[in-house]
Amino acid sequence: MPDFNRSRGEALASMGRIRRILRNTQGRLVIQHEPRDIAAMPRIPAYLD
Repeated sequence: MPDFNRSRGEALASMGRIRRILRNTQGRLVIQHEPRDIAAMPRIPAYLD
C-alpha cells in the first residue's frame, strides 16, 4: 500500500469496489499516466481538436 493510505483495510475495500463496478459494467479503468491506457483511448476527431 502507498504511504498516503491511512488505512490498509479501507484502501483494499475501495479497490474491491472498483473491481466490482468494472466487472458489473464491463467498464475499463484508465490510468492517466499509463502510456498503454492513453494509446488505447479513442482519438478526438481533428475538427474538434
